[in-house]
Amino acid sequence: MASLRRSAEAAEYGGAMSDSPPPRGRTGVTIGVVTVLIIAVLVVIAVGRHRTSSRGAASPTTAATLFVGAINAGSGDGAAAISCTSFADGARSTARSGADPGISYKLGDVLVDGNTATAQLQQTFDIAGSPHQSQHQLTLKRSGGRWLVCGQI
Repeated sequence: MASLRRSAEAAEYGGAMSDSPPPRGRTGVTIGVVTVLIIAVLVVIAVGRHRTSSRGAASPTTAATLFVGAINAGSGDGAAAISCTSFADGARSTARSGADPGISYKLGDVLVDGNTATAQLQQTFDIAGSPHQSQHQLTLKRSGGRWLVCGQI
């Protein structure tokens, strides 16, 4: 009786009926692949933001203070870490001069104008036991919400 019913249903739907389950689509696999790709993209974005935010400082005064501390300590890597990529070599060079016990730097006023700032920098150095001073200026820029030293004049 069951086979007659299947035959009648098969005739009604235009084909033979089978006891096997209907073929499965690839919808589940597609959804899984898309989900994995979305997660991967979000991880890449999060890591990129973390790298950006780990450089620099929250304020231009803090960035300039960290920079001056690094160069007075002779830390090229410390000075480069608070600097724009384009100024990293200059920061390392300045830090090498700060490693000299006869040379020191002192931070002056920091003036902010939107996403840029300038910081006054006083360099003191001894020549034959006599102290001399020269004035310099740091340029700072806000990048990704963080402040970086991007040059010295």
